[in-house]
Amino acid sequence: MNGSSVTPRYLQFQPSAALRDIVEVIWVQECGATSSAAPSTIIPSGRVELVFHYGDLFVQPQSDKAGPMARCHVVGQQKRPLVVQATGRTGIVIVRFRPWGAFRLMGEGLRDINHRVVDLELIWNRADLDRLLDSLFHAPTMQHRARIVDTFVKSRLIDDEIDRLSIESIHTLNRAWGREPVECVARRFELGRRQFNRRFTRGIGASPKQLSQVLRAQKAMACLRAGFDAHEVVDRCGFADQSHLIRDVVNHSTRRPGEWTRPGESNASRFFNSSELSAFCGITYL
Repeated sequence: MNGSSVTPRYLQFQPSAALRDIVEVIWVQECGATSSAAPSTIIPSGRVELVFHYGDLFVQPQSDKAGPMARCHVVGQQKRPLVVQATGRTGIVIVRFRPWGAFRLMGEGLRDINHRVVDLELIWNRADLDRLLDSLFHAPTMQHRARIVDTFVKSRLIDDEIDRLSIESIHTLNRAWGREPVECVARRFELGRRQFNRRFTRGIGASPKQLSQVLRAQKAMACLRAGFDAHEVVDRCGFADQSHLIRDVVNHSTRRPGEWTRPGESNASRFFNSSELSAFCGITYL
């Protein structure tokens, strides 16, 4: 892998015009081999991600699943944080879809990866993935790697149209910080709750309730990081009480509210949580 060092390097790339409506960003992360990499906590973000490792593999140290993570995998909508850890030299390309965008890649199968991390060899041809990884390994720069993956994703898109309800309802939930009851959102689209749930889950890969919980927890963590005290966050984000806030924040991040106000964060956290990355959710990486 060219140009790596012990200091992590993170670069973000805007997708090509053909992907811009469905892909939010493409990240490339590189770091030289280390024997003492700290685990990283990836918070549910409300999006699906493709991950391609052209460096050494990662493990999930707190998981009951033995062995390394798959070299190429898709991370479905998550309800709980993922804890991952590097085992050597890091080389990763991550494609983050817009909340509705992965439907153009997975179609009806999107619901099947909810709350899962799935080996892409179970979905796509292994030889194609091997060729992709070989190209990534030998590419001269991080920019080239981002372009290689961009081209690969374009070749995998399906013709199914995205339901406009998916896009519009996501924006509705986001504007309300996930506080608006699902029944109220369904009425905005002149649908019953059951029909709204069915269409939303088909297009997003998770239920509107799950996405609302992720949104509210993300907004609460952003408020805590900005210095608001817990009582104010309860009111701003629509929690029933402080114990409800604590439970949701811990469930989505493994941290208690008080830990979000402490100074200091990793380079990865500063990069992945920068405000310009997304208008949907904020904090994604600890």
